[in-house]
Amino acid sequence: MSNNTNEPNSVVEKDFKKRVLKNGTMSALLVAAAVAVVILLNVVASKLPSSVKDVDLSGNLIYEVGEQSEKIIEGVKDDVKIYVVGEEGGIDDRIRRFLENYTSKSSHLTLEYVDPIKSPAFLSKHGLSEDSLLVRCEATGKEKVVPFSSIVVKQLDRNMYIYYQQAVYNEVSFDGEYMLGNAILKVTNPVEYKVYMLAGHEYTAMSESGQAVEVYAMGDNVRKNLEEIGATFEDLNLRTQGSVPADADLIILNSPGTDLTDEEIKALKSYMDQGGKMILYSIFTANPNTRQPIDLTNLYDFCRNYGIEIHNTYLGDMTYGSYTNASGGAKQDAFSITMKANGDDEIISGLSNQYMLIYLPQGLSKAEVRSSVTVTSLVESSTKAFLYPTELFTQDSSEIQFDPESIYGQYYMGLKAVETVEGKQSELVVLTGNFALDDSLADYYPGNLELTRQVVADCLGGDASSVNIPAKSLVEGSNTFTLTDRNVVINTVGAGVIAVLLPLILLCTGLAIWIRRRKR
Repeated sequence: MSNNTNEPNSVVEKDFKKRVLKNGTMSALLVAAAVAVVILLNVVASKLPSSVKDVDLSGNLIYEVGEQSEKIIEGVKDDVKIYVVGEEGGIDDRIRRFLENYTSKSSHLTLEYVDPIKSPAFLSKHGLSEDSLLVRCEATGKEKVVPFSSIVVKQLDRNMYIYYQQAVYNEVSFDGEYMLGNAILKVTNPVEYKVYMLAGHEYTAMSESGQAVEVYAMGDNVRKNLEEIGATFEDLNLRTQGSVPADADLIILNSPGTDLTDEEIKALKSYMDQGGKMILYSIFTANPNTRQPIDLTNLYDFCRNYGIEIHNTYLGDMTYGSYTNASGGAKQDAFSITMKANGDDEIISGLSNQYMLIYLPQGLSKAEVRSSVTVTSLVESSTKAFLYPTELFTQDSSEIQFDPESIYGQYYMGLKAVETVEGKQSELVVLTGNFALDDSLADYYPGNLELTRQVVADCLGGDASSVNIPAKSLVEGSNTFTLTDRNVVINTVGAGVIAVLLPLILLCTGLAIWIRRRKR
């Protein structure tokens, strides 16, 4: 009888053990499958390019390829190779990720990493140093070097230097899009433009050796920067040559200290009538003996003919004027104007984040002009600007008393005039302020140089494209979400799968099994 009683229990026990074994095997298989999926995702993610696996979560999106960069990349028709010179494992990860993302946008752009220790001959051949890029186009034979320091820009901490005499440099901006886009345009552009510097009217002063020197000459760095967009420079003296050469793409008159003759004006008018382009950097000049403004009637009449009125005195601005330390405390220098470009011309559309210093500018106004001329602003003052009264120039500074508020108004420091006649478009740009093309000013205030660069590129037109992409701030820091890391086996995606996705899958699987068994 005991055999009959124990037999069913034995069957139940065996069935229970089978179910436990089956469920245990199923759980083990599911866990194994989950681990396999994580490992597979990790392997696949490690093979993806940075453009896919890196998601930029920084506030300023330093790895993002913007609209203007997209247009530059689309325009690349010849193969461009970007050599990244740096020790293996020592290249700034931000630069590496940006380059991989940038070059993934076109099959014409390729990356090659060069270790300076392993390939010293390559560096010597191209005049390179460590931590730099070489952008080269074989079709044109042109190449451009971009130091890493031009991409991740550092700035001297003035407080540390002034108060503690320590030269501490802080990272302030990431300028990858601008530097790489500019380099690509330079090496792929086979065109060169002839720019004539109008000579014979330089503002000169006596040096310590007793020789006359040009005070406001174009700086070497500024010249090299403009050469990057295809400009080649040559002096032109209209007094001796009589006319503008036929190959002139642009004429620049920089800070004239004397007026133009009637013959020179006639030659310039003939050039402009044929669709000529001209840039005038205008400064206020005074006779050192009489302290009265120098007569530049012919030049100013020439500009007025294109709707640009130049006031031959200084322009002050009580809103944008800089504050400088002086005896007795802080003092506003209304004639040293620090501001952002704020005109209505498309040239300055990308300069809204870059500051300029306009030192001792003249005031400009829009003059009545024929309907075929359109005048647009490049740099506007505030409504609290004023023209310095010329009658006060002969007085001692201690005697000068005037109320700028009584003559407040709005003026311009940069105007552009365009005229189209019979299909030919002429262009005249007037920018005011001393040291406009000075290297030291361009170094401290990149907006000055960038405005000049954009104006020159606009006048040259055609293929003289110029990059106009503001740098992205690094002051607030940046974070990057990465799908894989060289030092982590189970990455963020894997952790997410384990923590969220797999439990949901297991829960749904278990629920389905339970429902199916309930129906049996």
